Order: sequence, then C-alpha cells, then structure tokens
Amino acid sequence: MRLCSNCNSPVDENAKICPLCGATLEGNKSEAASEVKQKIVDTNSDYDYKKDVEKNRGIAILSYLFFLCFIPLFGAKDSKFAYFHAVQGTVLFGIELVLGIALWIVHSILYIIMPFIFVYSVYRLFSLLLSGAFIVFVVIGIINVVNGEMKKLPIIGDIIKVKKW
Repeated sequence: MRLCSNCNSPVDENAKICPLCGATLEGNKSEAASEVKQKIVDTNSDYDYKKDVEKNRGIAILSYLFFLCFIPLFGAKDSKFAYFHAVQGTVLFGIELVLGIALWIVHSILYIIMPFIFVYSVYRLFSLLLSGAFIVFVVIGIINVVNGEMKKLPIIGDIIKVKKW
C-alpha cells in the first residue's frame, strides 16, 4: 500500500487515481484523467446505490425465501439491488423445485420396483444433502442482502445473466 500525495489516504499499488480525492498518481496522466471523468459521470447519474439498498433491503431478503421470490421480482422492478437478488432467488427456487420433483419421481419409481429400506435410506440421505445445499445458498444470499452487496451466488450466479439496465 502506498499513500496519495494529495490527501495521504492509502491507495492500491496499481491505482492511477486516488479513490478518495481523485488526484492523479503516477503513470499516464491522460488515462488517469479519463478514469476520473468516468468516475464523475458515474456518480452524477440518477442511481444512488446506497439509497436503493436501504430502501429495498427488506424486500430483497424475500428473494431467497422460496416462493416469496416473486414479490421483489414484480414489486421492486425499479430497484437494481432488489431485482438482482430477486432473479437469483427465482432461479434458486426453480432449480430447487425441479430437483425436488425429479427426486420424488425417482423415489416413487424405485419404491414400486424394490420396496426396500435401503432405497428409502439412500433417498432420504440424498434429499437431506440437497436440502442442506439449498439452505447454504439461501443463507449466502441473505447475508449478501444484509451486507448490501450484489454478489453472485456460487454455481447458480454463473448461470444467470441479468441485463436489465
């Protein structure tokens, strides 16, 4: 870490501008100036991320609570934060629903073919592991909402491509 010569705030070694005061550090001054200009344009937009998070944090939590994921999807259409989490929660709910139905069908077929305790035990174990995995995804999603972050969920987040804005 090095310090900005203008405001003495710590900056990254590879930074070209100070994130706090916008002063040009070392390197190509025209590149740094264009980065400062882009930062100013971004901050002057109508979108206020902090206000969006504070206003829609509660509804965004619903995104990860099973079928309640549809409430923020349709109820907070203008919020980038809530929409991001609603899409992830809806995809998570859809995957859980499809896998749950598929697991139930496989269990029913296996139980008809061989009604042994072993089949039921394997089904229960697999069902328990699958439920645990979905609970982990739900907890990760809710933690991201509470922290005000728009982080992708592991595995599931890579499937989704949100391009609303």
